[in-house]
Amino acid sequence: MVDLTALRAANANRFARAKLTRAPEFAPVAHRLAGALAKSRYQAVSARTGVPCRCIAVVHERECSQSWYRPLAQRDRWDRKSVSVPAGRGPFKSWEDCAVDALVSCAPFAARNKDWSIGGMAYRGRLRSMISAAPLSSRSSPTLRPSSRGRLAGPVRAASMMVLPERSSTDAASNI
Repeated sequence: MVDLTALRAANANRFARAKLTRAPEFAPVAHRLAGALAKSRYQAVSARTGVPCRCIAVVHERECSQSWYRPLAQRDRWDRKSVSVPAGRGPFKSWEDCAVDALVSCAPFAARNKDWSIGGMAYRGRLRSMISAAPLSSRSSPTLRPSSRGRLAGPVRAASMMVLPERSSTDAASNI
């Protein structure tokens, strides 16, 4: 049986030793995820779920390249009833409502998590797209990397991130 405490500690140690090797690729993603618009929307979801903003941002990037038209749970639009697993969800009034549903009511039920340390998140798989699959040994050399799931790149992608769905009803969106 796996010693979960040791696994959390090993994950935290791997993350602490990680070296950012692709900073030119990583920096724009990090700045976009931490931008004022994104941060206010992630804070609204965090307040309702208890899931830290940074975790919501990473999952949002991993699952749908931070598209405000796509939910955290799968790739269907949030303003329509979902057909992908988990099927039958929605439609929702806003991206935020959909994100709350995904974090509270869909596996792996992230809102139930109590350990938001780097080791705990890596153990739960919340950061698996950010931490390479290096072996758990003292000689491993993990690296941080940005998501590679984006469909758009460069200025086209940057412009697309500023467009909000018509039906968004959040305070964050109304302040734009």
